[in-house]
Parts: sequence; structure tokens; C-alpha cells
Amino acid sequence: MEPRIQYAKTSDGVNIAYYAIGRGPPLVRMPNMPGSHLQLEWQIAELRRSYEQIANQWTLVRYDPRGFGLSARDVTDFSVEALMRDLDAVRECLELEPMRLVAMTNATVVAITYAARNPQWMSHLVLWHGYARPVAPWSETLPGLLALAEVDWGLAIDAYLHTAFGWTEGDLPDRLALLIREAVSRETFIAFFRQFLEWDVSDLLPLISTPTLVVQRRQYRMLKVETAQKLAARIPDAQLVLLEGSSGLMDRGFF
Repeated sequence: MEPRIQYAKTSDGVNIAYYAIGRGPPLVRMPNMPGSHLQLEWQIAELRRSYEQIANQWTLVRYDPRGFGLSARDVTDFSVEALMRDLDAVRECLELEPMRLVAMTNATVVAITYAARNPQWMSHLVLWHGYARPVAPWSETLPGLLALAEVDWGLAIDAYLHTAFGWTEGDLPDRLALLIREAVSRETFIAFFRQFLEWDVSDLLPLISTPTLVVQRRQYRMLKVETAQKLAARIPDAQLVLLEGSSGLMDRGFF
């Protein structure tokens, strides 16, 4: 049975789609933009099994951020401040007790900021392939990807998935490409990543007091191992875990 999707309204009036399943302490699995669509990702067996397993131990909370998936699409502000309002609206609506916040790649910037400013709502923070600002090769690759999106939207999605995950075989990339096409418009994709390139919350890292786990695969093509090492070093008492492999997908064991 698919989760029951509901809506929370942000302080600036944006409707945010979310669901909560399972029992136990709350675990908020932050959206990875642009591939966030609550209904369609549930239809991908690999993702559904992962979420169901999490829900055996936790109350899993998932939401689509503004501009993506089933949330309001007619927005143009993709600042860190705006995206934090999406998370806060869901937290308030569900009246979550201190939560475990799990984020990967571009969502880690928002998670870092939220944890630094709202320690009272946090129990743990997990940063998977994280950073406090766009770093090479992401910062070098995205301008060309955005230029490609202007002229060939379908090819740009394929290039994004190949860049982010390095996939060349199997049907999962095709299914995720279909998900992204439904999850975001070309215009929002371009607007989001142009603003993303300006993000930098490095100064907030020493302010995080929540127990934090920084996880990265050694062979992940889009981040150097040194990025994870520097990130963990700047967060007080953070634990660093380096895994073998190159997949961008998050392991369930770190939830």
C-alpha cells in the first residue's frame, strides 16, 4: 500500500507534500534534488524496499521540497533558507520529537544549516557524500550540464545521472530518469542548480552540536575523500566512515 500523502504549509505559504510511515523514533530522510517525487519513487522497488526496512525500526518521514515532486511547483526561491522552511513545516505539522536527520549530496547543505540553527530539534545527523558548499568536480561540471539542459532536456537528465552515479548499465538509471522528468521541470532544474552553485554554509560547521556521522565511499567519482575528511574535522566530535565502492546510493545501515 502506498503511503498516505498529506500537505504542510510553510511560513511563506508554500504547500509541501509529505508522508510518515512506521513506528519508532522519527527519522527524516531529506529529499535529494532533483530526484524527489514521493509517489513515483515508491514505485521503484529498490527505493520502496529501502523505505519499508527503515519503517520497521523508525517513523520514516519523507517530503518533496518546493518546486519538486508533489509539492508546489510555482516557486523560484531555492535558497538554503527557503528549503529549511520546507523541512520546518513538516516537522511542525507532525510535531516531531528530536529527530534523526539523514541527508545526501546537495541536501546536506540544508541539513548542516538546520542542525546548526536548531539543535533542540535534532537527535542525530547523517551526512552521506556531504559538503558545506559545491566543490569540484561538482562545481566544474554543473555549468556545462545547465547549458546542456537549455538545449536538450532529456540528454541533460541522462548526463546528470551518469555524473552523479556513474551508471552505464541496467534499467535503474532509466527508471530514475523517468522519475526526474516527472519530478522537476527544465526551468526549475536550471533555477535550482544555478542557486545551488552559490551556496556556502562552511562557517556553520563548528556550530553543530548534534552527534554527526559523515559517510563517503572512497571511489565515489564526484567527491574526493578529502572532502569528507575536512567536513568531519570541522564538525565538533563528528565521526567519519569511509566505505569501499563508487555507488552514490545510500546504505541502509547508517540510518
